[in-house]
Amino acid sequence: MSNRLESKYLMNLSIQGFVNKFLAVLLTLPGFAELYALFQANIEKMQGLRQVKETNTSGVGKSDGQLKTKLIDQALDLIRKVVAYAGMNNNEILAKEVYYSKSNLEACSKAKLRDRCQLIYDKASANLKPLTDYYVNAETLDAFKVNIDLFSGTIPNTRLNKNTKKTVSSQLAQLQLENDKIIDKFDLLIEILHNTQSEIYNGYKNISHVVETTKSPLAAKCSVIDAETKLPLKGVSFVFALEGTMAKQNGKLEKKSAPKGGLHIKSLAEGVYHVTVSKIGYVTQELKLIITNGELSYLEVALVKG
Repeated sequence: MSNRLESKYLMNLSIQGFVNKFLAVLLTLPGFAELYALFQANIEKMQGLRQVKETNTSGVGKSDGQLKTKLIDQALDLIRKVVAYAGMNNNEILAKEVYYSKSNLEACSKAKLRDRCQLIYDKASANLKPLTDYYVNAETLDAFKVNIDLFSGTIPNTRLNKNTKKTVSSQLAQLQLENDKIIDKFDLLIEILHNTQSEIYNGYKNISHVVETTKSPLAAKCSVIDAETKLPLKGVSFVFALEGTMAKQNGKLEKKSAPKGGLHIKSLAEGVYHVTVSKIGYVTQELKLIITNGELSYLEVALVKG
């Protein structure tokens, strides 16, 4: 999944969490219930597809690579012994037939590597009796053949996994496109709450955008103002807590806004953050912030006196 699609997926989750928090109010908006049902259904489909993609991406490539390395090591060991036998017996044809360098084997395609290993195996098997003096035996060849067969079995699987990955990526992109259209309608409906539900309105605005790509070393830029006067607020506490399985490991980060209401954070682990924004004399806000590696996130807050 591309960085932008990943950012949009995280935004979907943020919107879902936000809507669930204020569901009773948001369901009073015209047509919102139907839109949100479709939105949630698409998220569920995305989650299922992401699991399929992860299953096909992780493990398969790694195990194939390990098997390839082992097969090449076995082939090179057998080549050295067969070439030594051929050289001692002036059999130049056999030596040329089985000789491949390590780089020859590593650089070739999987199908060609299989074929070359099979050739080496066949030539060694045909000369097994004299090769016993060169530390080649039936057990050595049997082990080599087992790995040739195992490696051969990965070739169609790799093609299947690539096709599966491509199909899943296409389906994820289509589901996100559908949710983009739903979010556009959420944006229209939320404007109804601009004057009557400022907490919901401001909270939604803070989480319903995709972070933009930037070369800046910053991870996030935050700003906070007084909702009534529109003036920047100094000394506002921002507490960032990463959601999910990495939350305990990363802990919490607390920062306070500068005199002009700004706050810059250089480094944050990728993920969805629960942000608590508070200041004495103002109503505390609970918000979401998406952090994506290599991208700059924004959080704009308007605190209401209370």
